[in-house]
Amino acid sequence: MKKATKASIASVLLLAMTAVGLSGCSAAPAEEENITLTFGDWGDMGFKELFTEYHNLHPNITIVEKSSEYNKHHEGLLTALASGKGNDINGVEGSWMPYFVQYPDKFLDFGTDKQADYLDWRWNPAVATDGTVLGLPTDVGGMAVAYRTDLFEAAGLPSDPESVSALWANGWDGYLATAKKYTDATGKKFADSTQSVFSGIVAQTPEQYYSASGDYVYETNPSVKAAWKTATDIAPYAGSAAVFSTEWNAAIADGNAAAVLAPAWMLTMIKGIAPKTEGKWNVASVPGGGGNWGGSWVTVSKSSAHPEEAKAFVEWLLAPEQQKTIFLTKGNFPSAVAALNDEAVTSYKDPFYMNAPVGQIYSSAVATLKPAILGPKSASIGTSFQNATTTVAQGKKTADEAWADALAEIAKNTK
Repeated sequence: MKKATKASIASVLLLAMTAVGLSGCSAAPAEEENITLTFGDWGDMGFKELFTEYHNLHPNITIVEKSSEYNKHHEGLLTALASGKGNDINGVEGSWMPYFVQYPDKFLDFGTDKQADYLDWRWNPAVATDGTVLGLPTDVGGMAVAYRTDLFEAAGLPSDPESVSALWANGWDGYLATAKKYTDATGKKFADSTQSVFSGIVAQTPEQYYSASGDYVYETNPSVKAAWKTATDIAPYAGSAAVFSTEWNAAIADGNAAAVLAPAWMLTMIKGIAPKTEGKWNVASVPGGGGNWGGSWVTVSKSSAHPEEAKAFVEWLLAPEQQKTIFLTKGNFPSAVAALNDEAVTSYKDPFYMNAPVGQIYSSAVATLKPAILGPKSASIGTSFQNATTTVAQGKKTADEAWADALAEIAKNTK
């Protein structure tokens, strides 16, 4: 065998060293991919500052909000998901979840790892029959009345929460009498919208449009009929704009609504819509007892190009610590158990609302809540009734005519 020369040995060593050097270079961590995640929502869900915070924690990930009006967002969501061209992440409002839960193949499965963090009755509606968990719950609605103290005083009405609550201690008849008194004195609308009055009253009873056995009861349910009567009776003293529309936003901001039925998330909406009215609002009890209007989920589209990154963001966004932050800075009451029991939450007073003890108000409301019975068409049925109240407020139809038209539309949509 031919002996190796010193020169050949040196050459081999040089090649080996070069190879090691090259392999060391290839093992260096690559730069993280820059990722943009789109987040579809409506109004102000209270998350915007947290989008920035998450980007600061993860500089390669940017969250871009894609906001639209409430109905447009939900009605277009399934089509967008089916096309594979929708947002990476989407908010889904409570009454819409029973509809979307029929299509689990369009959503990323969150699994059950985080289930213990949340109230059972806020977790369960997002679980499909095949076990897919479509999203994580954002908040709990609860119910109160947000009102403008300055506008009440201008109308000769009391303005402190205890006295305001006493105006409607006898229930919705008292609320209606106060609305009439306000409009007679000022010539302005008292309630923000007939739609919100209807929705708020319906939300006070567990049985709404469906029975516990899944049958439709919207036409015969006394609670729905009572909500309809109050919403249409208050029409002369209420706005006619659709809730969350630009016209509704303007009424809130411009002082053309003195009182708004307010689940906790509505306080967030008002802050975002009318920041210049800080210190002019307070919070009173709601007529007729408590209720739960709303509460949403955040979902991830199965078609997202970055599903794991989107899921990790949503889990961070709705973790107890962030839900606590959202409540203390925005007002959405937590659905995460550790957050809603946190003393900082239960004792919180909101300076925007004249230091109203909103933590105590909504904690008490949540303690007595009974989850609503919802079905796949709950949102659609509710929208038909809400839109029908608008035609009464606009003077286009009588209450009886609008009721008949709403029933006809619902029958068509529920076939």
